[in-house]
Amino acid sequence: MGVNDMRLTESDAGFLYGETASGSLQTAGIAVIDGEVPFERIYQHMESRLHLVPSFRRRAVWVPLNLAHPKWVDDPEFDLKNHIVHHKMSPGTSLLDAVDAAVKLNEGLMDRNRPLWKYFVITGVPDRTLLLQQIHHAMIDGASAVHLSTVLFDFQPDAPPPPLPEEAWSAAPLPSPLELVTEAFRENLEVILREQSPECYGTYGPYGARCGEP
Repeated sequence: MGVNDMRLTESDAGFLYGETASGSLQTAGIAVIDGEVPFERIYQHMESRLHLVPSFRRRAVWVPLNLAHPKWVDDPEFDLKNHIVHHKMSPGTSLLDAVDAAVKLNEGLMDRNRPLWKYFVITGVPDRTLLLQQIHHAMIDGASAVHLSTVLFDFQPDAPPPPLPEEAWSAAPLPSPLELVTEAFRENLEVILREQSPECYGTYGPYGARCGEP
């Protein structure tokens, strides 16, 4: 995958730029699962499907001086334990109180030094398990959220696990500030050069604008 393919689009980057301490922009959903499902079972389920969602192992890095939009890169410190978290409520907690707890867990900004997603497994409700999903809007939209659900979860309770990847995942090294700046300068120069060509219409630069647009 090329550099430009990993660069956030203008609209996706806008969700990061527009975020404030009192206005986080992650998407959130609460699933109520029948039965008291052990946390370990959910953790293992997600772990077995992690290779099907490569973006879950990528974090956003910012270009010095904001010369271009941030880009997605492999997180060399990725640890699934930071993203699948067990939130234990007191035994006998009501479903309403558990939902209230999920709402409070969703408050605040996500850690931008890690991939921008998280699942809280909330236990303690009799005969129920709650799953709070947090995924930043810079990573996902409505259509891709539906597709993600079909990848991570099964339609049948006894569905077999997906095949294992042929090779174990290994993170690429983080780009240095110099590499980020060099890429941004090169991409911006390519946009300027394309603007001089009559065939430039329809191409996009690192800031997502059409060639010739401001």
